[in-house]
Amino acid sequence: MRYAVKDQPALRPEPYITTIDDYTTRLRFELVEAMVNGRIQRFSQSWLDVDKKMATDDEVGSYIRKTTFLKAAAKEIKSKYSDTLSIIKEAHRYIRTNMTWNGHVSYWSASSPKTIFEQKTGNSAEINLILIGLIRELGFEASPVILSTRSNGAVFMEIPMISYFNDLVGITNIGGKEVLLDATDTFLPLGVLPDRCLTRIGRIVDIKHANWVYLKPTLTRQVKTLQYTLDESGSAKGSISYSWQGELACRYRNAIQKSGIKKIGKELIKQPSAEVGESKVENATEIDKPLIVTTEVSYEETFNKAGDRIYLSPALGEALSVNPFKYEKRMYPVDFGNPSEEVFMANIKIPQGYVVESSPATQIIALPEDGGRFTYQVQVHGEDIINVVTRLQLKKPIYSSEEYPYLKKLMDMAIAKNGEQIILKKK
Repeated sequence: MRYAVKDQPALRPEPYITTIDDYTTRLRFELVEAMVNGRIQRFSQSWLDVDKKMATDDEVGSYIRKTTFLKAAAKEIKSKYSDTLSIIKEAHRYIRTNMTWNGHVSYWSASSPKTIFEQKTGNSAEINLILIGLIRELGFEASPVILSTRSNGAVFMEIPMISYFNDLVGITNIGGKEVLLDATDTFLPLGVLPDRCLTRIGRIVDIKHANWVYLKPTLTRQVKTLQYTLDESGSAKGSISYSWQGELACRYRNAIQKSGIKKIGKELIKQPSAEVGESKVENATEIDKPLIVTTEVSYEETFNKAGDRIYLSPALGEALSVNPFKYEKRMYPVDFGNPSEEVFMANIKIPQGYVVESSPATQIIALPEDGGRFTYQVQVHGEDIINVVTRLQLKKPIYSSEEYPYLKKLMDMAIAKNGEQIILKKK
């Protein structure tokens, strides 16, 4: 057979995609049957074939029935907790803190669960299969879920192919709700999947309950608070505080553990000319609470002055100022992985002897069908305190190419609004 593609348009790399292969015209093949020693050996011809193979495979489905060595750990957990949520939460904590992911992604194990547990390290499947086994030892239902990572590409439900998959997580039920399980990251809360796994769908490995499952993303939230006192000479001194929730908090907890709070605190400041002081962190290991990093900072030449007026950009360059979307048109979706919310707050004490003459008007910019919005508000308190609050909400994890122009325009308008100035006048 010979296949050819004619007049294929060029694909340019752009931010927020899974893999460029998902949008490239291509053919994929998988062996259906073969003659082995004179006998026909059949492989996956339907999703039922895939389900049976995965559920009975010693390296996947049968693997979770070999975890009797975890009975002692299960007994200890049940002696401390009585409700389902607390028990499963503790099982999740037990595995993610006692085992270390070796960085390899897989949907099957290369060694026995007991050996992997004793070594305290394993690939993504090995760690998550042991977690599933522990939850079963605790008396609750749990099953593996095979999936394809963002860098590996999409799964097409219409065509049964095992080769789509390259990763594995778990699923259980708490209070009638499905909860996804991953223990490859010490700082990942229960029910939150790592960014690599956010590819919409996975396949439950279970003969009785085999089905597709939606890999539900979770909201990531960032609140950035800039507080400073403005001097008439143009300098400003204060602090920047970051608060993160969701997968974003996990990412920064890992960065702080790897590089230290001093380095991360400095990297968070956008203005290269700013002088960075001491940084401190709150809730560094308490993963159910927001991660908070606060850094002392000072700036020089923060405004323009003309006569008795000061022209101030209140964010000092620390708010959204660069649009990641450069092109007017886009051929494929914008895939953020998670819905997100970014809040920026500036609390400013203005120089003595000045008053606010004018400030930017309140503005709300919304995407069609409530897909997201940007809000901007300035409030003046008394004679010397200004509060600026902006909120960027992207309520969908994925925006279609048809929605792209609206998304790009929202970003452009938000950046323009962030650049508007407050005018101070000397009394």
